[in-house]
Amino acid sequence: MPGWLASIAQDGFARVRPCAWQPRPSRRSGARAEALSQKDGGTQGREKSQGREDRTPRAMVFSQERSSTSGGRTAMGRNATRRAPRVPAADAVGAVGADSAPGSPESPAAPPWPALNIERRPLTALVPYARNARLHSDAQVMQIAASMREWGWTQPILVSEDDTIIAGHGRVMAGLKLGLDDAPVMVARGWSEAKIRAYVIADNRLAENAAWDREMLGAELAELRDAFDLSLTGFTAGEIDAMLVTDLPALGVEYDEGAAAGVKMVTCPKCGTEFPR
Repeated sequence: MPGWLASIAQDGFARVRPCAWQPRPSRRSGARAEALSQKDGGTQGREKSQGREDRTPRAMVFSQERSSTSGGRTAMGRNATRRAPRVPAADAVGAVGADSAPGSPESPAAPPWPALNIERRPLTALVPYARNARLHSDAQVMQIAASMREWGWTQPILVSEDDTIIAGHGRVMAGLKLGLDDAPVMVARGWSEAKIRAYVIADNRLAENAAWDREMLGAELAELRDAFDLSLTGFTAGEIDAMLVTDLPALGVEYDEGAAAGVKMVTCPKCGTEFPR
């Protein structure tokens, strides 16, 4: 074994001095080196004069090229393309009605729909509207209570921002009769006093302007008569029986000319008028 190798094995690699090799200077001639230097300087000058048109690092360009050739898969690193920011749900809803007229229900300038948010509030906290012109008799409240007992609470109460009842006075009264503690409520936010007062009237009146298709209603009642308690529909037993009658007796008697010829006439001795005998 050579002596230098034996010393390495004996003393260990830690004592080996670092290599003192240095690269040799370039053998280019002075003229050629100067020409290349001027060429590089001119190129750099032109790049500076063009401005900052392309500042994309080569590493990012290489990463984008690899992502395009690998089926759109990009690395989640510094060179990955940033995703577009997600639009909040509230902004997206507002953008839907951006082209709507200012007075339309979906316009951003219009107040939000009360039915979009339903919450539960105690029945005792709801205040009846003092000028409500709609009257609810005890019999009608009992009908509402019977329907709520069967189907549950299907229509929320519409209240103002100060818990005044706008629509649903009868349902609140029926809920209290049933001993319920709270009710589903939707709040009319941003409504003016005039708008609230007008809706109290409209909510009751608009339903009265509808009409019944009596033929269709009679067919529905006839099919449900043996399957469901029709008293829960709000119709009385007499009204239901009247709509279920389909075979009405013939009204009047058909005129028979032959029978009229056989009728004997009697003359009044005083006035001379003839009467059928």
